[in-house]
Amino acid sequence: MKRMSLILILLIFPIVAQEEISFYAKKMQVSQDGALIELTGEALLQLDAFTLYAQSISIQGTTQRTLQAQTDVKVKRTQNEAQELTSNHLHYAQIKSELRAWGNVQFKDDNEEILITASSVTFVETERIWRFEGNVQMNGKDFSTQSHILLFHEEAQMLELHSQVTLIYDGQQFEAEFILFHLETKEITMEHLHRGTISL
Repeated sequence: MKRMSLILILLIFPIVAQEEISFYAKKMQVSQDGALIELTGEALLQLDAFTLYAQSISIQGTTQRTLQAQTDVKVKRTQNEAQELTSNHLHYAQIKSELRAWGNVQFKDDNEEILITASSVTFVETERIWRFEGNVQMNGKDFSTQSHILLFHEEAQMLELHSQVTLIYDGQQFEAEFILFHLETKEITMEHLHRGTISL
């Protein structure tokens, strides 16, 4: 393993012919075959899809690469800079365009005025669906939810909530095993309803 000490260094490294990544870190280690790059100390990595910040980032592979990050992880998407994801750990598989984060997950979208906390989240860029799991809590401008699984369909602006779901909206509270909630129209669809409270 080659070892380099870098102070505030910015490098550009090709992932594939169509994409380059830029990265910045205080220290970097590169394996002899170039198949493993480790960045430590206020590391920053820029891809076409997002910018990743963390105390430690590793880049593995020579063609279809994977990224691992840990400690003070933050992701800002290129297509929607209003979205920010923070966590303790992150894994990104380039071949699937799939991002997974876990440990004190927090996701916010300033445009939609939503904040989500969870144990873990998976996001597939091609599908534009966020899947949050664990004790998932979501707060919006005029509503809040709690569930074990929450799917945020970004393009359809739809929430899909599963397992012991609670939805509070406009003075109404619903408890069910499954709820669909449209963020724009506020249309609600429920299955296996346990209890509902409506203010008249």
